[in-house]
Amino acid sequence: VSPMMPQAFQRAAELGKPLEIAIAIGVSPDLMIASCSPMDFAMIDKFSLAGSFRGSPIDVVNCKTLDLQVPIDAEFIIEGIVHPNEIAEMGPYGDYFKTYYNKQTKPIIRVNKIYKKPDPIYQAILADGDECINLIALGVEWTLLKYLKRAFPFIIDVYLPRSSCGHRAIISIEKSREEDSRNVLYHILSHPFLPKHAVVVDPDIDITNLLDVEWAIISRVQADKDIVILPKLNGSPLDPSAGAGGLTDRMGIDATKSMSDLKEKYERSDVPYKVKEKIDRIWNEIIRK
Repeated sequence: VSPMMPQAFQRAAELGKPLEIAIAIGVSPDLMIASCSPMDFAMIDKFSLAGSFRGSPIDVVNCKTLDLQVPIDAEFIIEGIVHPNEIAEMGPYGDYFKTYYNKQTKPIIRVNKIYKKPDPIYQAILADGDECINLIALGVEWTLLKYLKRAFPFIIDVYLPRSSCGHRAIISIEKSREEDSRNVLYHILSHPFLPKHAVVVDPDIDITNLLDVEWAIISRVQADKDIVILPKLNGSPLDPSAGAGGLTDRMGIDATKSMSDLKEKYERSDVPYKVKEKIDRIWNEIIRK
């Protein structure tokens, strides 16, 4: 899976030249995550990105029939050529939205050579399973975090809940101005790839705990002023609710505390520490008996 592959096919077709393809099956997790990360080829190549995850360069070897390089420790390598305008119908298949997408036309790969390790292990991924969503989300999370931090140094972290198929981002921020949260929402919702929905929360909210996030939304959001909608933007063609060409409406929720309100309004109720100590002491005495 690579979000940039359609661009490579398009460039080759415009030049009227075949596109060389090498498929590596059974690679390390850092390469898998890098392959799913949305990024510009001009900025950094996927081997360099995977090397930054690993903390050391990725060892590669030259292909046997192509002018390409592949990871040296892959279980299988498939080398082939994609000719412009040579396509075939595929699908419908289940995908990471956990729905079936319609039949599509895709390029045909003419295989030149297949080679493998001794006693190789064929690594497969279920496209509509959690492993696929985890790979996509991990790659997108670091991309969005870097994208946001360049514009807003007060960004703390970004998390994509796996239940949202990687299309909802929850962003933790330390805002110093009331408009900070809304500026973050407009910025992230204008990202060319993802997300469809975004939620901005304060540092006291655990962005990996959806119960905590839902509590922030229900206790800190007023729909008339804290929700923004950007209509008819690029979305995923796999989204069954998207319009023609994958156009979708993107939504942002500002679930941060209003700086004009008294802080006491948002204080969480809790059992006092001394009471907790007393309960623990009584409970331990009961257990010992």
